[in-house]
Amino acid sequence: MTAVQAIEGQEWMAIRYGQERLEFEVRRTNQRPHTVRIHLDPMLGVWVSAPPHAEGTAIRAAVRRRARWVYRYLEGRRSNPDRERVISGEQVLYLGRRYMLKVLDERPAGVKLRAGRLEIRCPGRDPERVRAMRKRWYREHATEYLQKRVQALFNPGLHGVEAAQAFS
Repeated sequence: MTAVQAIEGQEWMAIRYGQERLEFEVRRTNQRPHTVRIHLDPMLGVWVSAPPHAEGTAIRAAVRRRARWVYRYLEGRRSNPDRERVISGEQVLYLGRRYMLKVLDERPAGVKLRAGRLEIRCPGRDPERVRAMRKRWYREHATEYLQKRVQALFNPGLHGVEAAQAFS
């Protein structure tokens, strides 16, 4: 990959940090016209928001200033790739918001969103079982949420498409 490369309309850059190559996506935005911001996202990785007029050298310089922070974040993801921690107090994302995870060694087993927390009741608090319960809860709630969104977007009968058909 070159220093700047476009992939499907995306702009990518990279810098060297020691022996490592740190790659990141650049998203041009007018929200903060004089600011280059670095974002570390559990789902998207590292990306940078920059003004449309920002030069590549300025963007790379901003990332170099925070390279240690970025490197530590990436190293943590590499050491435990696809495994989110399932420890009480960790933050989890749901519909764009952050919630505190609370894992309880209680019966009956179940998952509930209450008072700014995602509570998972799991006898024994087995990490694999907690992950599976959370994943199932996300999937169930995603289906429910998406059905409501589709119904709001589609007027039943519009173009011969029924909202309920979208999930059949």
